[in-house]
Amino acid sequence: GIMAELAHPHILQLLGVCITPDQDIRLVMEYMDGGSLADCLPNISSKQIIPIITQIAFAMHYLHSRNPPILHRDLVLSILLFYSIILV
Repeated sequence: GIMAELAHPHILQLLGVCITPDQDIRLVMEYMDGGSLADCLPNISSKQIIPIITQIAFAMHYLHSRNPPILHRDLVLSILLFYSIILV
């Protein structure tokens, strides 16, 4: 599938897919232990925010540059995730 083909350092890697007994589909993604940008924003300095925004822009550019382009359509602070080491 499309998500399995994505390879970018600022986009979560799809590790697997499973179907629950209720026939719900679940995606297994890499674990990001640093929380979301929404959680971390109060603790992020102005010096840290520019590299974060730049990484987001690189990831969106990667998606939009694919053939066909991939549009995220739901880019919100609560789904932008971090490794804890990034916010030290």
